[in-house]
Amino acid sequence: MVNLISCRVARRGFRRITDSMLTTTYQGNVKVHLVGSTSFFRTVERITSRSFSNSIHSNEENDLLEETNKVLDICTRDCKDRAHLERSTFDRLMKGWTEVAPIDGAIAVQKSLELLRYLERNLEKQANGNDADPLIPDSISYNMMLHAYASSGGGIEAAQDSLSQLESMITRCREYHKIKRLDQQTLQSLAPTTKTFNIVLNAWAKTKDENAGQKAEKIFRLMESWMQECHELSLPEAIPNSRTLSAVMDAWAESRALNAPERVSAILEVAVARKRLSLEDGCKANNVLVNPNALMFNTCIKAWAVSGKGRYGAQKAENLLHWMMELHESREVASEDESQDEDAGLAPTTISFSLVIKAWAESEGKEKSGLGAERAQKILEEMITRYKAGENVKPNTVTFTTCIKAWAMSWNHESNLQMAQSLFNEMAALYLTTGDEEMKPSVTTGNVLISACTRSKNKEESKKAEEILTSMQEFCKPDLYSFNTVMAAQIRRGDPLEAYMLFQKIENNETIKPDRVSYNTALNALAKMRDASEAHMLLERMQKDKHVQPDKISYSSVIHAWARRKTDERSSRKAADLLKKMLSEYRLGNKEVEPDNFVFTNAIDAAMNASDQNGRRAALRFAISALEEMKRSKDLEDPNYMTYVAVMRVCAKHSSGSAERIRLLEGVFSQCCADGMAGKFAIEVFCRGVPYNVQKKYSVHSPHITVPESWFANVNKRDRPSILK
Repeated sequence: MVNLISCRVARRGFRRITDSMLTTTYQGNVKVHLVGSTSFFRTVERITSRSFSNSIHSNEENDLLEETNKVLDICTRDCKDRAHLERSTFDRLMKGWTEVAPIDGAIAVQKSLELLRYLERNLEKQANGNDADPLIPDSISYNMMLHAYASSGGGIEAAQDSLSQLESMITRCREYHKIKRLDQQTLQSLAPTTKTFNIVLNAWAKTKDENAGQKAEKIFRLMESWMQECHELSLPEAIPNSRTLSAVMDAWAESRALNAPERVSAILEVAVARKRLSLEDGCKANNVLVNPNALMFNTCIKAWAVSGKGRYGAQKAENLLHWMMELHESREVASEDESQDEDAGLAPTTISFSLVIKAWAESEGKEKSGLGAERAQKILEEMITRYKAGENVKPNTVTFTTCIKAWAMSWNHESNLQMAQSLFNEMAALYLTTGDEEMKPSVTTGNVLISACTRSKNKEESKKAEEILTSMQEFCKPDLYSFNTVMAAQIRRGDPLEAYMLFQKIENNETIKPDRVSYNTALNALAKMRDASEAHMLLERMQKDKHVQPDKISYSSVIHAWARRKTDERSSRKAADLLKKMLSEYRLGNKEVEPDNFVFTNAIDAAMNASDQNGRRAALRFAISALEEMKRSKDLEDPNYMTYVAVMRVCAKHSSGSAERIRLLEGVFSQCCADGMAGKFAIEVFCRGVPYNVQKKYSVHSPHITVPESWFANVNKRDRPSILK
């Protein structure tokens, strides 16, 4: 039995689990290619040894594993049960693994390969005239195997293995046709089909690799040459269809290569030109003919929408939409058999309009000129008009939200917020009128509008964020981002109490719990209200929260709150204790609480609030030791201009006499000058605390300040002293 090493597979970042090599073997005179997972499983990344049942989340998937292992066990033993195996069982199991592939890609591919290998061994025996079980693979088996690769999230490795499997199928057909030991019907069943090529092309498109477009074109050319070869081998032709060309275009679009949108456009234009030529000549063109359809146009529009080319890309996307509508209405390249082809037709879809709106929204995000938002709005209005006229272009939540976002990003447009709100209201009205869930405003819609309101400099406009937070609850449940954004807006407009009250609602919410942003915003609100006691208690609650821990901002806000409590004798000690705790945690390896010079300065400022004799001496010792800690520790920020000012203020206030005050101030001021931090405020504080003869000693006696420029070299220009030249 195969020893399974389970591995969870995410869409981004595939973890390979074995090293099944690509081999070429010879049985008789037949060269047989066994495609394993050479690159797919080449590198072992963070292997986790655990049973596959631990990584599967449903009884159905456990049953699939159990039945697959049972069938594989029967295949490896020479017993009578093998006679009862049916091809339908293999097909059903492989189909099951293709459905598991998006969740557990490595295991899905591994089990599919094991099932396919048994069928291939029987095929090899039959081809060499040996006795074998009648169960052999066909193109359906291979397609399911390829689909597992394509859906596994294995990136380039999976795509390359799917291509190797396709090439192996072609080689096998050639070899078996040459030796003529298989009947024609069996040989035909082994030939890759159009679907086979399409799956491999889609696998490459999903890689989003910068070379995926070029690779897809090579596969398309392989398909064209194989189609010609099929005619010579009397095999069913794998004829490219619209999905084939769409997959090639999608590979280019997803690659984000610089020339991707131009290349996708060129492919589409060639397809349309060939179709026109075939209709004019009354027959198929010499080259492969693919009927242009909405899927191909949407892929091309998407390429321009995500191209990052701003207004130019958005205009190209809109031009494609108009061209698509013209071709649809004129039926210039319409096919006679559209009714039999589910992919046929050039009627624009919801996706077509939504992609163009997205393109203009992306443009607005870059330029912020208002043009992108206006164009997105016009496209949406046309979409609504066509939908009301009966066309299949119903605007949905994503469409409206994208357009609202375009207006929200248009900071330079006078009516941006009004337009965004108007769209939200129209969207809400459509939903309430029709009851259509696809038009229902989502939490993302509300959040986009809330963000637009909070960025407004107008206080009245910013208050609308709270109204939106309330109104959106009619359609959806606001998430943590909704509350955090409104809280931040309330603080910016000077309503910290409202922000803290909103935080308390989050704390009492059964479904939403505060994160670090929530706590830090609430702590900032309390600091602005100078409610240091409540801020300290909230910090303690945060420390007990299992899901979030304080960081530098959390501590800094509480220290700042204590610093602002000028009449509270506890503030000096509380701020000092918090700074010591930060330093202790930082020394133990918690880099998120590394105190910066702003934190040190606030803690030293709080020392000014000490009132009794013991408290004042402790505050003085703390201020001087904090400064020494900053200068001594290489891993901490150096003291800045305001740090020196804070220390000198503490020395001036809490010294026990004039002699100590002068000595301490001279010592701190000398360090301040040596560090180039002697700004005008530092000189002013120093001069207030020392007699005239000391001021003259340092050439800072007013109005004859003649200090060297090196003393204030590291101070902002606005804070530098005016000196006599």
